[in-house]
Amino acid sequence: MSRRNLSVKIKKAYVSHMLMKKIPVESHGLASHAMGCPRHMRNWKGISYANVTDDCIGCYCFVNVEYGKEEIKYVICNRDGNPRDEDPFDK
Repeated sequence: MSRRNLSVKIKKAYVSHMLMKKIPVESHGLASHAMGCPRHMRNWKGISYANVTDDCIGCYCFVNVEYGKEEIKYVICNRDGNPRDEDPFDK
């Protein structure tokens, strides 16, 4: 692999990482809500959120979850709403 190809791969990985956002999750009874959903899946009194089970899992912005001691603490998703498999350099 040439140095140029390696440099491009590193740059793509860095940009991809910088587009990710950790969204805090709040538990409300049995439901977990990602507060500040970039797709504005649901709205409550002007606050954008998403139900983690119903909205986040399967969403094209969804990347992963981060757990606390016993429950989901953060949802990691693409900040700008681009699909995670889309290359930002192909635009």
